[in-house]
Amino acid sequence: MEPKYQTIYVNKRLTPDLVVALFVLKQMGEEKYPGVSRARIESVESLPDDKNAWLLEEEGALSFYFKDATFPRGSGYSFSRLVAGKLGIEDDYVLEQCIAIAEGREIASAGMVYNLMQNIIKEFEARPEKAIRACQPIITSHFHSLSRKVSGLAHEYTEKFNSGEINAWILKKAKRDVRVLMIESKMDGMTYFLHNHENVQADIVCQVFGPNKVVISASRRGNIDLSDVAAIVRIETAKKKKESLQGLSVNDLRVKGPVAGIEEWTYDPLAPAIVYKKQEESDESALSMKEITTALQLGLEAQNVDIGDENIKNKQLYFAYHLSSKSGVDIEKELKERESKLRQLKENIAILNEDDMVHVSEE
Repeated sequence: MEPKYQTIYVNKRLTPDLVVALFVLKQMGEEKYPGVSRARIESVESLPDDKNAWLLEEEGALSFYFKDATFPRGSGYSFSRLVAGKLGIEDDYVLEQCIAIAEGREIASAGMVYNLMQNIIKEFEARPEKAIRACQPIITSHFHSLSRKVSGLAHEYTEKFNSGEINAWILKKAKRDVRVLMIESKMDGMTYFLHNHENVQADIVCQVFGPNKVVISASRRGNIDLSDVAAIVRIETAKKKKESLQGLSVNDLRVKGPVAGIEEWTYDPLAPAIVYKKQEESDESALSMKEITTALQLGLEAQNVDIGDENIKNKQLYFAYHLSSKSGVDIEKELKERESKLRQLKENIAILNEDDMVHVSEE
């Protein structure tokens, strides 16, 4: 049977992003677009005037990086990320590293690969197909190198799991439970592995590389907001550094990127991830596993979470306590009222238990 897709029309104006996107399509798109892995590539200035993407697909051709194309340009983010999205692929470590190349981000050797492809594209500017052929072995070898690296993650996780070094729990949420997993490991790609492995599927992963690096990552499929967690880890770090938070509101601490004075933490809501990085060999401002656990529980609005010695029972009161100069909340009054309600609740529970025991004995 003849494969459905036999041709890919590619825009002649090549970029490393377009080349990586093409690689992603041919490497990972066979299931959705049968035949695409073996489809020939034709670089053109524009698509035929009398044919749109739908008509070209009927003829077994995909169009790439044109205004009216199967994979259109102008999405507002990298083209390779658009292609990955259309293929339904996300939270994949190897793919994310390839997209890092396309976006020119400095992740490991990504910047070097990007520059190399850019030079090849410039060298063969008049012959785009040759430029694509010359770039393919580079991105392919990088892809396979990353894939081999990922194969070691399962072994690392299994060893730590068997030795009891994995801390995992479930946060009860209104709509659904959230699976949280914490691990100490220096291996890149562990968060992606734990988000996606069929026997783990963690919604949130906290990977501690050491005192100088921590990554708190949420799976994209869960639509989890980490902004309050970001605010809490920043507050806890500021306390350790004795850094003043005067004049800052909760929203000031929820922002993406770093916050002045607490630059160690960077929040990326699109990833979504919170990353702690510190250059010097010092753990003075590093949070412990227990402190990060508390930040996760409280930031995700779990119930009955104790914060330090203050026994503050919810997120709003936690923020008010640490940012009271902006909140206008009478902290002492709030704490006393909460302690009173908690005592009353315990008394009511005790009374109910006694009544139940009497009722049972009478029968």
